[in-house]
Amino acid sequence: MSPSILVAVDDEAGPALRYAVDAARRAGCAVHLLHVVVPGSVASATGIGEQLLHAAAEQAEGLAGGLAPVSTELAHAGPVPDVIVQRATRARQVVLQRRSGPGHELTEGSTCAEVARRASCPVVLVPDPRQDTGPATDTALDDLAGLQVTPVGPGVLP
Repeated sequence: MSPSILVAVDDEAGPALRYAVDAARRAGCAVHLLHVVVPGSVASATGIGEQLLHAAAEQAEGLAGGLAPVSTELAHAGPVPDVIVQRATRARQVVLQRRSGPGHELTEGSTCAEVARRASCPVVLVPDPRQDTGPATDTALDDLAGLQVTPVGPGVLP
């Protein structure tokens, strides 16, 4: 089987998860769900991470309908962008949920910007339609020479 599509799961990854499963079904590959617990996090972070991964895996398996295997990984390392970039070396593609709205602007040091800048494979930033109200105006990715950013929405594959 070809390399998997890596999905970083932090809280509710609905649109990103749907995109990744759809892409994996089309490509005939697996979906690998990753949650990162940074060393020094509160004691409950591991349990919360396990719950997030379990819920995301159940959702992904339901969406895949048996056509794309789903695996999970709870990583105890950090910083988060470094872990995702390292795992991306074995992935076909990385899919991240892009947050927007007040307090979620894409900034120079954001996880999305760092992963898009440094990953060795294509990175797809999926907006959450409940939070996105218009076209992307993020400037943190402007310095990525040669990067073509294609907006995606629910059910749309670039």
